[in-house]
Amino acid sequence: MNTTISAAAGGLTVFGLTMLIDHVECISSLSNGLLAGLVSITAGCDSSNAYWSIAIGIIGGCVFTGSIRLVK
Repeated sequence: MNTTISAAAGGLTVFGLTMLIDHVECISSLSNGLLAGLVSITAGCDSSNAYWSIAIGIIGGCVFTGSIRLVK
């Protein structure tokens, strides 16, 4: 359950940030955000609760968004 919650939080975070920054609704940013949330929660999924999973997904989405902007 924690894995799914974190993936959803990461996907929605990246999708929302992309809409705010670029004014574009991009499905690829949503899928990349899902992946960022999954990667972020992988190590601590058994020891976190649902609220921490949301926070970890949001942080992972923000890190992904910042990293992709830095690469560009």
